[in-house]
Amino acid sequence: MSPKLTIAVAALLASIALTTPAHAATGGLLSSLGGATGATVRSATDAVSGAVPAATDAAGRRDVAGVLATVGDTVADVTPGGDCDQALSQPFTRWGDAAHYTLVPGGDFESSLDGWSLSGGASVVEDNEPWKVTAASDHRALHLPKGASVVTPPLCAGLTHPTARLFTKGGKVPLLAGARVEILYPNKDGLLAGATLGVVLPNRDWQPTHQILTLSGLPLLTGGTLALRITAQGAPITIDDVYVDPLRR
Repeated sequence: MSPKLTIAVAALLASIALTTPAHAATGGLLSSLGGATGATVRSATDAVSGAVPAATDAAGRRDVAGVLATVGDTVADVTPGGDCDQALSQPFTRWGDAAHYTLVPGGDFESSLDGWSLSGGASVVEDNEPWKVTAASDHRALHLPKGASVVTPPLCAGLTHPTARLFTKGGKVPLLAGARVEILYPNKDGLLAGATLGVVLPNRDWQPTHQILTLSGLPLLTGGTLALRITAQGAPITIDDVYVDPLRR
């Protein structure tokens, strides 16, 4: 079953649950939840409940496209940031990845790094991945000495943004170089927390990383937005063109 049909089936199951007497008890439970988590869950539940009539009607007419459209609109409603008017491209097609991606704001390091946080000597340098997937005129990248970190601006994130991908270069000591990638999010107490997504290991020369799962469902649980933190470990590393996949096919 395709991911879209799986989501559609889940939505229909939700519609059945929401139209049973148990929904009243569920509503009482939701009303007892406090804080950002409770508000977010209640908002998501209300959005799904409001979409049930349209989804049920479309399903009765065997209108799969109508069901998927309703589900897609509902996911956008409960996902912080929505679609964010993103410009999409396919920067990794030559590596067998035909997914559409959107550039993290400033993620090509060619202009202002407003919203980015650099520490430990991280700095923009004259360098660039050779394929210039973002623009032919690009000529800058971000160099991270050992121990240096960079935090992206808040991402337009949510369930529709499952993966991230970027370019890395390890230089003279690629076997020692590596970058820890973390997702930052507000926890249930509203404090900034982090979860490690993995370590990317660069080659001597520029190469794209593997697809990195972003745990992008976290905003639904925390009521907040996400950011990525990349930290050089063992040896310096250079990064370029940081993209997020908004799951648009």
